[in-house]
Amino acid sequence: MQITRRSLLASALAAPLATPAQAKLVPGEPFPVADDDDQKVEYRYRRQVVDAPMSAPMGTIVVNTSRNWLYIIGQANKAIRFGIGTGKYGDWKGETVVGRLEKWPVWTPTQDHLKRRPDLIKYIQGMPGGPLNPMGARAIYLYANNADTSYRIHGTDVPEHIGTRSTAGCFAMFNADVIWLYDRVKLGTRVVVA
Repeated sequence: MQITRRSLLASALAAPLATPAQAKLVPGEPFPVADDDDQKVEYRYRRQVVDAPMSAPMGTIVVNTSRNWLYIIGQANKAIRFGIGTGKYGDWKGETVVGRLEKWPVWTPTQDHLKRRPDLIKYIQGMPGGPLNPMGARAIYLYANNADTSYRIHGTDVPEHIGTRSTAGCFAMFNADVIWLYDRVKLGTRVVVA
């Protein structure tokens, strides 16, 4: 095909009308999960391989609340770092373990949620899992001394919260990232929150 001035001009004029490529969806999910939510935040909050933040066995999860990062320790002093949303009302710090894992978890507002948002009383029996659920696609429940701490690593229905202090205290991740992490942790995985 010969490129002419007319065809070049026509394609240039049509370009703004073209629709952008749609994000791919994470396969096998009952609700849509886009794999490009990380494009909505600064590069430093996107999943990437970095030097491990501490010496710990492979598979250990480290949460840095002051920087809004979560790491999973890998091999050769490396880790995979994720951007997260952290608590706007203060941070809990300590060591826990993964005590429970749920796909598309039910969310129930806490008493603190209800004090700040009385309209959430309609979910006192729980909001079913789904795309509008604040816990997103997965929840990794943190336990200490065999008891639920009420802290979770979970997905989010608001990707723009990643990199900010916007949660009620939990650690929120992009849904595609929390699915990736969920598939690689097991009950008893050590979690260090610093």
